[in-house]
Amino acid sequence: MMAVGGLIGAAAPLFAGSALFGPMGVVAVSFIIGGAILVARLSNTSFEDWLAGSIFSKEEGFTNSEPSQTNSMFWEGSSHLEDPDEALYRLLGLLTGVSIQVEENPDYDPSAFHGDSSSMQARIQRANTRITVRSNLNGMVSQLDSADSIVECLLVRNEVITHGRSRIVRRRDQPHRSTPSLQHVSSHARVLYVGTPHSGSFRNADQYYWEVRAQFRLKDRQKNKTWVFPAPDPKVMPINTVKETDPDFVKIDRPFWADQETHAVTGAAG
Repeated sequence: MMAVGGLIGAAAPLFAGSALFGPMGVVAVSFIIGGAILVARLSNTSFEDWLAGSIFSKEEGFTNSEPSQTNSMFWEGSSHLEDPDEALYRLLGLLTGVSIQVEENPDYDPSAFHGDSSSMQARIQRANTRITVRSNLNGMVSQLDSADSIVECLLVRNEVITHGRSRIVRRRDQPHRSTPSLQHVSSHARVLYVGTPHSGSFRNADQYYWEVRAQFRLKDRQKNKTWVFPAPDPKVMPINTVKETDPDFVKIDRPFWADQETHAVTGAAG
């Protein structure tokens, strides 16, 4: 890897022509390059794919080494990362990420149901489940024209039906019970407080769980384009975002949509 200072000097002319990074200047370039180096240390897959096909790599913006033979063969005849905006968009997709955490609400207090308060604190305490959606993308939202985040959740009941020795499980969506009691938006996350009905511990008891879908959309008026995150993997050819505008609570790992399975995190959400 080249030194960060050298990377900035080499990559800055290309970044300057990008609608995504025009408002952010050299500081943003430094952030992205620093993040790119971090990704390179942590992963040898998607970031190497990006380097193999990216215009920044070809202009020696990030590396002066030759891509591997395997990557060279893959990228031969593929040109979408030769466009600076598209290449930068895919890099941002690698660096920012979207994570979803569904956990027990640590502030849950059953005694809160006995009062009639509608305060924020009371609504938080009455929700036994907390859904947290995070993305590093939030740090650059203010630098662009406008941004929207879409976070939707759906309560699902797996209904267990027993006939003799046979056991059938049917999915029953519960949209009428899926409205969060409170949504809290901060600079780094969107938090939804929801109520999950008790799932029985017996073999034939119904089970409840949450389907979550999240998406971030950055509108670039300069080029009349909307950049949607999660971004596709570097190797994936450009996809028409118009076809992926609505959340699908049955399918997971869809383009431009994060879900609670493929983007799950564990541990304390903080």
